[in-house]
Amino acid sequence: MKRKRIYLVIAILVLIISITAVSFALWNSQFTQSSANVINTGCLELKLTNDSNAISLSNQYPISDTAGKKFVGYTFTVSNTCTIAAAYNISLDFKTGSSYFTTSQIKAYVSGDQTVEPKLLNSFNWASVLSSGYNSSRLILSDEILPVASSENTTKSSKTYTLRVWIDENVTTSDGTNKTFDGKLTISAVSAKNNILAQRVLKDNIVHTETPDFTYGEPGNAPTTGTGFYKANDDDGTSYYFRGNDINIYRNNVSFAGRKWKIVRINGDGTVRLILDASIGLTPYNNYGGNYNIKYVGYTYDNDHICTSDNPCTNTTGGNSTIKTFIENWYNNKLKSYDSYIALSRYCNDTSYSTISGSDYYYGASKRMADNQPSLKCPDTTENYGGSYKLKIGLLSVDEMMYAGLGYNNEAGSPNYLYKNVNWYSMSPCNSNASRFSVFDAHNGYVIDSTPTSAYNLYHYSVYPVINLNAKTTISGGDGTSSNPYVVK
Repeated sequence: MKRKRIYLVIAILVLIISITAVSFALWNSQFTQSSANVINTGCLELKLTNDSNAISLSNQYPISDTAGKKFVGYTFTVSNTCTIAAAYNISLDFKTGSSYFTTSQIKAYVSGDQTVEPKLLNSFNWASVLSSGYNSSRLILSDEILPVASSENTTKSSKTYTLRVWIDENVTTSDGTNKTFDGKLTISAVSAKNNILAQRVLKDNIVHTETPDFTYGEPGNAPTTGTGFYKANDDDGTSYYFRGNDINIYRNNVSFAGRKWKIVRINGDGTVRLILDASIGLTPYNNYGGNYNIKYVGYTYDNDHICTSDNPCTNTTGGNSTIKTFIENWYNNKLKSYDSYIALSRYCNDTSYSTISGSDYYYGASKRMADNQPSLKCPDTTENYGGSYKLKIGLLSVDEMMYAGLGYNNEAGSPNYLYKNVNWYSMSPCNSNASRFSVFDAHNGYVIDSTPTSAYNLYHYSVYPVINLNAKTTISGGDGTSSNPYVVK
């Protein structure tokens, strides 16, 4: 007996963009394609690559996924021409009934800027029916397009997809004879809410819930502890931090104030902590002019109160260290005009004691590094130098360096995003005695507690300043990669 052909007609007759009402008046209309293959809503522009607005696949047998993926398909491009990010759902509306294929008999596959591997329609989530005359719908994919970076940039942010639909190879002749499939492709667009930088970072990166083994740098020699995006508690709540390989951590790059920065973490209060990707110069930590005092290990000293987490010191507290003056002069020259973007945020110059041996004082970070147990919480000091601060600009703590993957006993490899082949200062004291002090610094993939010498205060090391962007800071473009960093508005 000859095998009967099964006829599949997929008629995507009309492509509808249904704009869900949001707080932007230009998004609350419905547009239906006519003869032209371009639809422009004012925010989303849809271009159909195919020559006609209908696809007809006839005389088709049930076929394998391999064969189905080779179909010509239905190609379309979505462009965002607005100044806000646009999120949208792409759904397939279709008819059901005795003369139509069921959702367990039709497969769909999407390729292009997002891939959805072949699966039966009944495996897709339900969606709202947007097309008149149709009674069922499935959500094919959800996506988002960031807006054009600036008014001077005429390149549109866009994404292109190709939809292919076919009869599943398991459909029998008796099940498929005289059945058809009638569908319409629909796109529902709404204003995206995650053009806020912190939200965007959380969306673009998978959060690891385990705690890394800080015994090893990352990346390093086996056993590796894992590059990724992790979470830990700080003084304000849950912080999310980047750790490890700069090649794999590719969504922590930010363009701000005409400079490139790396995201270190999202702080517990929602602000975003950045470190400049280039040094601003060399300076000693504190040049006390030969009149040594143990207090000069402090970021500030002779403070007017004890700087604790509950009562942090500010920019006007006490005497400034040399490095604090150096950094703040740079801020006033380079970032002052961006002051409204930058939060008054926490910095830690931990001068709590872990041990005291004779005249030698070992500060809290010394024990945490030796134990490979960093913390994002700043211990309260009892001294009137150092402690907890709220400032516009500062330095990373050595704990943050270890969280980022720099090793104390085992070096991180050069792909680490904080790997630098120069010595550069942290904000964390290591130890001090009656004649000298030491501050943790980093070199290559290590954090270092350099042996104190009488001249240590004169070491000129590199400075990589740290700032925190406000929690509501928004971006106008970029995807966080090194070649296309998030662009702060």
